Amino acid sequence: LEELPPQITQLINLEELGLSGNRLARLPDLSNLQALTLLPAFNNRLEVLGEWIGRLPQLSQLDVSNNQLTELPDSIWNSPALTFINVRANRLSRLPEYRGPGANEADHPELFVRGCHPQVQVIDVRENQ
Repeated sequence: LEELPPQITQLINLEELGLSGNRLARLPDLSNLQALTLLPAFNNRLEVLGEWIGRLPQLSQLDVSNNQLTELPDSIWNSPALTFINVRANRLSRLPEYRGPGANEADHPELFVRGCHPQVQVIDVRENQ
């Protein structure tokens, strides 16, 4: 699959959208999928992840490993349920910095990772640039 059909964005009750193992270079704006909790999109050709990712209130797991991503949108930290992010084996040189509540080490010293939202439990960034 090289692109998603536009109708996919109208499946407002969709909880998991499995897109792995395709030839997708980009994803359409999926912000209508307000029930989406799991987005496995690994082993594609994704070059960009849109700002819409931060408008998915239920998204808890994002796996975009083994793609061609060079950056992540700053809005990624706006997803309040996001606890697992896998960006392994991309072309990332940095993660976007989180500047919201809990961004200060003094607020959550046991959870503090510079620039990352405190609710995130797992971030896999291995094998990036």
